[in-house]
Amino acid sequence: MKEKEEYNFTKAKQGAVADLTSNKKRITIRLDESIIEWFRKKVHDAGGGNYQTLINEALKEYISSFEGTFENTLRKVLKEEINPKFSNLDEFLKALSNDQEALSTIKKNVFLKLSRKKP
Repeated sequence: MKEKEEYNFTKAKQGAVADLTSNKKRITIRLDESIIEWFRKKVHDAGGGNYQTLINEALKEYISSFEGTFENTLRKVLKEEINPKFSNLDEFLKALSNDQEALSTIKKNVFLKLSRKKP
């Protein structure tokens, strides 16, 4: 096979060759070496792949474990805080809007319950 005497680079692009048209964003992140090695080992043990993809999947799974957590916790705290003297949630919320101390207590309880949640 004969080599070309001259190559034409006029349409060449400078930079990374990888196609970045996916919905992923390139970032720089610092992780503990032990974390990176753990994911690399998992990929190696599985017979190949990309450890960065595995990290991405682990983060997605972690995030999905919190779906609806805030809403469910808020509902639970509101039910616990509703005084029996209110016949419905609307009456309670109307009274609550005028009671900053009670509102502060509810916010604190929601925060405490969410901080105790484990994925």
